[in-house]
Amino acid sequence: MENIVNYISSNKEKFVEELKDFLKIPSVSTNPENKKDVRKCAEYVENEMKSIGLENVKINETPGHPIVYGEWLNAGNEKPTILVYGHYDVQPVDPIDLWTDPPFSPTVKGENIFARGAADDKGQVFIHFKSIQSHLINNKKLPVNLKVLIEGEEEIGSVNLDTFIEDNKDLLKCDYVVI
Repeated sequence: MENIVNYISSNKEKFVEELKDFLKIPSVSTNPENKKDVRKCAEYVENEMKSIGLENVKINETPGHPIVYGEWLNAGNEKPTILVYGHYDVQPVDPIDLWTDPPFSPTVKGENIFARGAADDKGQVFIHFKSIQSHLINNKKLPVNLKVLIEGEEEIGSVNLDTFIEDNKDLLKCDYVVI
């Protein structure tokens, strides 16, 4: 693990800048005016999944906002399969006058980043991505098989997620789920 921790530490500034890029996308799923932004965020997630080494990455269309899926299944059949779930959509920003800084202009204060989505859920999704990347770059493998599902409708009740899961039971089959 030391090589992974060192890799993360030495790339901290780069990772913070990449997270800021993710947080700048106003992926407010409840606002029809942000439909293109939500799509742009799905494409960001797709590109990130590909760049960190996930395979079979795909944007899956739904009647609403897309679901992005990727996997890395090279640990072997004897290893468990983990499904990581997250979402890239965010809550609306109102009341805007309560924000100290613009909600989609990430601001670092001390050790914290302030922006809409930093804590729910883009920050957590990003941590998963960088952990996967760090393992694959340093070890050329993961200790488990991994499936990653990131949706764009959690903030509106995940209205299309159940259908996607029902239609993709084999694809999503796993031993454990991490949320």
